[in-house]
Amino acid sequence: MSDYRKDLSYGVWAFNYLSAIAKSAGMEHDKRVLLALKYISLKSNNQPAVKVMLERTLKLIKKSPGYIRSQLNTSPFGKCPPPGLINGEIKIGYIYDNIRKIKYPFGISRYELNQHMLESGRCGAGKTTLLILILINLIRLAIPFLIFDFKRDYRSMIRYSKDFYVFNKNNFRFNPLIPPKGTEPVQWASIFTDIFFQNFYQGAATSAKNIFLDVLLKLYEQKSLITFNDICNELNRMLFDKNCPNNIKESIRTIMVRAKPFNSIMGDTINSPGFDMEDLMTKQVVLELDGLMIEYQTFIATLIFHWLFTYRLNLAERGELKHLLFFDEAKRLFSLGIPLVGQLVSVAREFG
Repeated sequence: MSDYRKDLSYGVWAFNYLSAIAKSAGMEHDKRVLLALKYISLKSNNQPAVKVMLERTLKLIKKSPGYIRSQLNTSPFGKCPPPGLINGEIKIGYIYDNIRKIKYPFGISRYELNQHMLESGRCGAGKTTLLILILINLIRLAIPFLIFDFKRDYRSMIRYSKDFYVFNKNNFRFNPLIPPKGTEPVQWASIFTDIFFQNFYQGAATSAKNIFLDVLLKLYEQKSLITFNDICNELNRMLFDKNCPNNIKESIRTIMVRAKPFNSIMGDTINSPGFDMEDLMTKQVVLELDGLMIEYQTFIATLIFHWLFTYRLNLAERGELKHLLFFDEAKRLFSLGIPLVGQLVSVAREFG
């Protein structure tokens, strides 16, 4: 599957989806539908053209009496979806049609997975099991992913692949101050400062944020490689500088209350040259975040998410699925009211 064409998944999905909808409306032999299916088949690697044809034909079908009748079913469960609609390459299970007494595979396509997925359910309902089923498929299809794991549920997946990596605080190396490829240090300094203060100092004064940003920009000018430890050292030096105004020292003390313990606890994890993140994003990776304070977990996850998004943004490649992020126990990240997380989710699909 390594030579899988980048837009083929959408074309196949569109063909199957249109076929299934037409059949449910009794229009599978309609000449207009058949012509549309032929067009989609011929243009399967041209996603924009396929999308236009799909939308145009769906409008036609949804006005038909057969389709309108099919929507009047009062059963809360509806009819079993036809096989052509749910036979995506990422297999999850089976549909059993009690009327026809048959079963057929249920799966989702890369295109559908790229639209985001929210999984919810009571404790013990099988949420983690479903994610593991999806991950087994991704390993089979050689699709890279990164799992933010808060409960050590996914390290056992290593038995399915030789190219599976499990990291934790002790062996993960991520220098958050190295900008993604194609990103200027000035731009990344602003992004990093925003994430840092939204995570640790949501009520901090603007002056403190500006001081932090100024220090970061100064370090970028002085050194080719900086770490979070360099920031703490520079802020500490300013505290003992007799020429530094008292109001600035007060802001620095506010910053150091959170920055100093964070730097101490994270240690080598953030204060080293770090892994080659561009290379790591081509792998299948689990990052175990248990044992860290929730604020630290959120900061690392949000920053890596933004790093990956900025990297993809700079490549200017849109549309097809390139990488998957899994947030198990996502409430730890999304319930903290950090605006950047929601903003990233809303635009991440476009860049795969």
